[in-house]
Amino acid sequence: MRAIHCLAAFFLAVAVVTPALAQQDSVEVSDKIQERYETIQSFEADFVQQLTRAAIGTTSETRGHIWFKRPALVRWETREPEEAMETIVVGKDAVWDYLHELNTANRMPVEELLNSRTLMRFLTGTANLTEDFRVEGVWDGQEKLAEHWAGSGLMFFRLVPHKPEPSMLFAYIGVEPETYLLRRIMTVDFQGNGNEIHLDQLRVDVEVAAELFEFTPPEGAQVNDQLR
Repeated sequence: MRAIHCLAAFFLAVAVVTPALAQQDSVEVSDKIQERYETIQSFEADFVQQLTRAAIGTTSETRGHIWFKRPALVRWETREPEEAMETIVVGKDAVWDYLHELNTANRMPVEELLNSRTLMRFLTGTANLTEDFRVEGVWDGQEKLAEHWAGSGLMFFRLVPHKPEPSMLFAYIGVEPETYLLRRIMTVDFQGNGNEIHLDQLRVDVEVAAELFEFTPPEGAQVNDQLR
């Protein structure tokens, strides 16, 4: 599951968190992010995903669109490049992951995705920043991330999970200071691989058709069904 496992698991400007930020400020901002996402009923956005493989020093990029509807319905479409096209649908009863090039569809329990610390949990607001992570506004090496995300105008923080998983040793988030919405998210796994998401054209509390969260495999598709 290229996108789900790679999602394990989305600032150098006036609004960027500075080295003088107190720990209380980090806690306060994480509370405000949590409160903001608890009020959102739906959103949609374009995304850019960059996957970095530390061992060989390569980075690949994909682009697409995501829809979310409360409580935890998601449609994730990777549209570019063509060979990476993928559709992930998190419905009420199952998760579908369809790889277009291979014409292969995987069906799995919803809990398998939402119970893990993946980026999908961040994107849907089901990750609890105040309970699942230690939120840091200052850390060793923050200057490197500030340079990487320079000019974004976002506040940035490092998240250290209380219970690390192989897919997430720690994560970074970029937050809009005006809205407390997540616009950039990066996770780092135990091998040092990075998975970074940028959200663009983000619109919240929009009308989202229920049909988007339904999926029927195309005719002739190979189906791997883990619910049987």
